[in-house]
Amino acid sequence: DSRRGIGSADQEVISLLNDTAVSFAVVLTKSDKLKKPELNKIVEDTEKKSAKNVAAYPQVWVTSSEKTDGIAELRAHIASLALAQSSW
Repeated sequence: DSRRGIGSADQEVISLLNDTAVSFAVVLTKSDKLKKPELNKIVEDTEKKSAKNVAAYPQVWVTSSEKTDGIAELRAHIASLALAQSSW
């Protein structure tokens, strides 16, 4: 949730994923609920926190289901992962 960034519960899951070498991506939802400067600050903070994790995908996805912002890009990324695995 982009209104909160990475919280303590998120960090627990991230630690577990790192410890078990499971890759993950961070998706900030509800981006339409914040003003642009506030959202930019949360995204920047989240990118810094995410970059400290070896299992994290380097891009933080920012989405809004109401405005559909970022949804097509996230879907395309997920599809590219599925296509990459199907060629194994």
